[in-house]
Amino acid sequence: MGKGLDARGSVHVLCYHTFMNRKTDYDVAPEEFKKQIEEMASMGYRFVKTEDVLAGRVTGDNNVWITIDDGNNSLNAVYNSALKPHGVKPLLFLYPGILDRKSVPYAMSYAEIKGFLNDGASAGAHGFYHLFLNEKQYKKDKKEFLKEIYGSRDTLESKLGRKMELFAYPFGVYSDLARDELAQAGFKYAFTINHGVVQVPLELNAEPLKLPRFLVTKSSWKNVRGILSKNLNKPRKS
Repeated sequence: MGKGLDARGSVHVLCYHTFMNRKTDYDVAPEEFKKQIEEMASMGYRFVKTEDVLAGRVTGDNNVWITIDDGNNSLNAVYNSALKPHGVKPLLFLYPGILDRKSVPYAMSYAEIKGFLNDGASAGAHGFYHLFLNEKQYKKDKKEFLKEIYGSRDTLESKLGRKMELFAYPFGVYSDLARDELAQAGFKYAFTINHGVVQVPLELNAEPLKLPRFLVTKSSWKNVRGILSKNLNKPRKS
């Protein structure tokens, strides 16, 4: 579908990281995460699947797309308790530099990831070592810059047996250099952590390789919840 067509729907893309009961702001405790999922459901939001977004099958505006960055194995602590009861099939953005390594006990194994994928989750690339993809990194080490894009694509496709078309910029840091290389590498869509609502079909967005996400942390949830409440398109009473 071309960019000139009217959007059929929109989706709020939420970005989470870990669920470990840690004090760091990026960590959302399992019980708090469960509460957030239940709150979004009670507000009237639908949790969309990656396959439906990519196929342009998402309609309306009351949609949430859950993405989880980094490949931390704390996903196991919330998958059955918080996600499955609401049919949430998360999009996992992974960086191979830590996966399946005994020296990184908090990282998921490829066997764990495949288990989630077989249950309906999806995967995208998040760099290889999670380095900044800006001009400074490019000038510092072009080879490592390119490995973040091409190396992550090749490794994940080989290990998971799935084509990588989605990318999340590490730390949300992007550049025109990264955007151009992602396009060259065959990635169709890439995500920042800039706030904004994503149009569906995705081709309708002005910059498909700079799509917005709402970063959810301990301190940001109140603001994100407020945005969701404000944007909720409530059905009219007949």
